[in-house]
Amino acid sequence: MTRLSLTETCLLDVSGELGKKTRAQLHEHMDRIPKAYLEHELIRGQFDLLRSIPKPHMTDDQRRHMASAIKQGIHRKLRKIEREQVAAKRWRIVYHAMAGVSALAASLVITVGIFLVQNHVVQERRLAIARAEQNVRDYLQPGPGNMTDYAYNNLTQEIQLAVDSQSARHEDATAELKLLEALDSIPTKSPTPAQPGSL
Repeated sequence: MTRLSLTETCLLDVSGELGKKTRAQLHEHMDRIPKAYLEHELIRGQFDLLRSIPKPHMTDDQRRHMASAIKQGIHRKLRKIEREQVAAKRWRIVYHAMAGVSALAASLVITVGIFLVQNHVVQERRLAIARAEQNVRDYLQPGPGNMTDYAYNNLTQEIQLAVDSQSARHEDATAELKLLEALDSIPTKSPTPAQPGSL
């Protein structure tokens, strides 16, 4: 049930539309609170003044015209409220669509940003690997400039000398073996017994 304000209750009382129980509660309230009694009397005076205004006499056409004007006014008001509700709904749809587009654009920007960062990291990694490989090649290749190259050249020369020396020893051993084989292949004569009287 709708709770009425004091002004609305007083207006219903002076117009004779208030129920007996509610009317008794209102008069009890006015007896306790003088401000409520003053409000009731003020509304009674305004209502009596309104009743004292003479009612204009209207023909049937005027009544129909006034009823039609009231209906049209109500319909205009309802259409205006309906248009406002449709416009509000349309703006909500546009807002949600814009929010969706904004979220999509933000996710696209983040995705592209992540891709660019990853691509940059991969490029930096490749450059670092290429620099490391070049440094290793420079370190391993002999050159006239640094101590590493000098040590590398010396080591290479010593290895070559060792290989050459090993090869020379192998050749000497091979020659000795051939000499022994040649000596071994020479036929030997068995010694003849010495004749008596011969030297």
